[in-house]
Amino acid sequence: MFVLWSFNYLAGKIALRHMEAFTLAAFRIDLAALVILPFYLFRRHRTSLSARDVWTLSYLGFFLVVNQVLFTVGLAYTTSGHSSMILATGPISVLLFARALRLEALTTGKILGMAIAFIGVTILATEQGLNLRHSATLTGDLLTLLGTSSFSVYAVLGKKFARQYDSVTMNTFNLLAGAMLLLPLSIQRAVHLNWGSVGWAGWAGLFYMAALSSVAAYTLFYWVLRYMEASRVAAVNYLQPIGAILVAAAFLGEMPTRNLLLGGALILLGVYLAESGALVDSRQRSFSGSVIRSCGLLRRMQNWSSAADPEPPRRTWSKPSILPSPRQRCRRSVWRRWHRWRESRGSKCPLPGATDCLLASRVTAAQKCARRVQSHSR
Repeated sequence: MFVLWSFNYLAGKIALRHMEAFTLAAFRIDLAALVILPFYLFRRHRTSLSARDVWTLSYLGFFLVVNQVLFTVGLAYTTSGHSSMILATGPISVLLFARALRLEALTTGKILGMAIAFIGVTILATEQGLNLRHSATLTGDLLTLLGTSSFSVYAVLGKKFARQYDSVTMNTFNLLAGAMLLLPLSIQRAVHLNWGSVGWAGWAGLFYMAALSSVAAYTLFYWVLRYMEASRVAAVNYLQPIGAILVAAAFLGEMPTRNLLLGGALILLGVYLAESGALVDSRQRSFSGSVIRSCGLLRRMQNWSSAADPEPPRRTWSKPSILPSPRQRCRRSVWRRWHRWRESRGSKCPLPGATDCLLASRVTAAQKCARRVQSHSR
C-alpha cells in the first residue's frame, strides 16, 4: 500500500509527458471503474445499492471527481514532493470541515497542529515566489490543496454512507458515479487525442494510476483497517511523502530542496499534533459516554429489582441505529432473560456478574457478556 501510493506520483509524471492533464484525469476514473466493476459483480456476497442512496452516491462521486482532476492537473504544474506533502494535510482539512459541521471540537492541540501545518504549506508554496506567472510550483500547489479539500468533504460526508457498504462496494459505486460524470469529457478528449503520439510508457502510467493506485491501494487500505489499529494504519500518511520524495529523486531527478524539507517536516508535525488531539478527544468521549450509559443502566436495574412492580422499565434509545452494536444487543438480551426469569421463578438474577461487565468501556467486555448470555441459554 505504501509502495503503491509512493510510485503513483512517478506514474502520473510519466503519463503527463504523453497526454494532457484533463485527458489523464478523465481516462483514469473511467478505467478504474472498468477495472473494479468485475470484482464487484463476481463477488458471492455483494451489497446492492439502495434507491435512497442514489443522491448520496451522486454528490460523493462529484467530490471524488473534483479531487482526482485537481490532483492530476496540479501534479502537472508542481513537483512530486510538493504534491505529496500537500496531500499529507488531508487530516487537517477533514478536521476543519468537521468543525464547520459541528462534528468536532477544536482543542489547543488541534489548533496548534493546524497552525504548524499551515506554516509548512506556506513555506512550500512560497518557495519560488507568490506570483502565479513566474512561480513554477505555486499554481500546482494551490490546485493540489483545493483537491485535498474536496477529498476532505468527500470523507466527512461519506462517513455515514461507508457504514452501510463495504470497501469494495463503496469504491465501485463512487468510481461508477465519477465515471458517468466524466463520460462527456472522456469522449471529447478521446476524439481529439492523437493516439499514435502516446507511447507505451504513457499507457503504463495511466493503467498504474487507475488499477493499482485507485483500485488496489484503496481496497487494501480499507482491508488492513479492519485488522489493524487506526493509529498504525495512519502511519502511511507520514511515510507516503517520504517515499514519494525518494522515488522522485531517484527516477525523475527532483532533488529535495531546503524549503521542501523544512515545510514538509512542519506539515507532518502539525498533522501529527492535530490527529493526536482528535484521537485523545474521541477516546475520552467514548470512555465517558459508555461509563455514563452503563452506570445509568445498572442503576435502573437495581431500582427495578427493589421495586414491587414486576414490570421492568423500558429502555429508551436516544440514537437508534439500523444495526445495534454488540453492547446494545448484550444489554437487550440481559433485559429479556432477566424479565423472563423473574416472572417464572423470583427476583434473583440468573446471570451473576453480568451487570458488572456492563460497566466496562470496551467492546470486548460486551462480547464477553454476550458469550455469557449464550452459555446460559444452552
